Amino acid sequence: RRLFEASSRAMMIDYNRDQASNPVMRWLRGTPVDVNYDFRRWRKHQVASRHLQLWTFRNIVRWDLIRRLLFPDLAWIATTSSLLCYYNACLAESALSLPMESLTLSSMALSLLVTFKTQTGHSRFLEGRNLWASLTNESRALTSRILLRLPSSSAGTAAAQQRAVTLIRTFPVTLKYHLTEDGCNPHIKLGSRSEADDGAATARALKAELQAIWSLQKQEEQEMLERILLAGNKPLHVLHELEHINSSVFANPDIGALDPIAANEIDRSLTTLHNALGACEKILRTPIYTPYSRFTSRFLYVWCHALPFAMFPLLGPA
Repeated sequence: RRLFEASSRAMMIDYNRDQASNPVMRWLRGTPVDVNYDFRRWRKHQVASRHLQLWTFRNIVRWDLIRRLLFPDLAWIATTSSLLCYYNACLAESALSLPMESLTLSSMALSLLVTFKTQTGHSRFLEGRNLWASLTNESRALTSRILLRLPSSSAGTAAAQQRAVTLIRTFPVTLKYHLTEDGCNPHIKLGSRSEADDGAATARALKAELQAIWSLQKQEEQEMLERILLAGNKPLHVLHELEHINSSVFANPDIGALDPIAANEIDRSLTTLHNALGACEKILRTPIYTPYSRFTSRFLYVWCHALPFAMFPLLGPA
């Protein structure tokens, strides 16, 4: 509820996965996350003065890239640069320096490394967004087939329809908690407590969201909810429950009497949801090739620290 209220009023919400207990460090490592845009947000996003508003003090302080780079990276580079200037100006007989050509030539290789990593990161984001869009579209189509294409109208079929639609609503919620450490709940402060307490808080948040979907007054739905909460891979368990309903009720000629073509279409939709789940798990469990990322990070760090050595002969200690 708090996440919904916060996202309904703002253009973005502050989200922090850093486990530092210091509130200053948590503020420095915070990342704003865009919410779903509507017409009001698009008008605000396209206002004529948007470029000037980016340079107000409030927006500069909220700029996540500046905050994330400020400490320790920029602070460490500023410290080493200051020490170099002090040494060259006050202590050394001959200044420590590097020819500018060494950085100019290496900057081309560095730009290729950084560009490739940036494009790879953006492609992972785009793949995740496309997977979520396909999940949304397939869930809508699957719900329509279940509600509209079953010829039987018996009490058992109606109950199975209701349970299947509720499972479809449950799937994206369980998937969100499966792919994130805190279920995208900003109020859960990771690292402020023990790992067991963080897990318990996330489990309570998941249970609260699912209780808003399932009716606890019905014994069958309460048992279904308990099975989902006890499952290791919760979104996979939800898909298995849907497959069981399709095979035992919908495709059963004595109960659901769903024609084979429509039953195969439901199976195809469930397979699409399985593929989306597997692709999301692939993104979660497979980082950008770590030797490449570490080499790029080391190269960039050395280049930034070498920059003061090349700039000192041109600018001096000032």
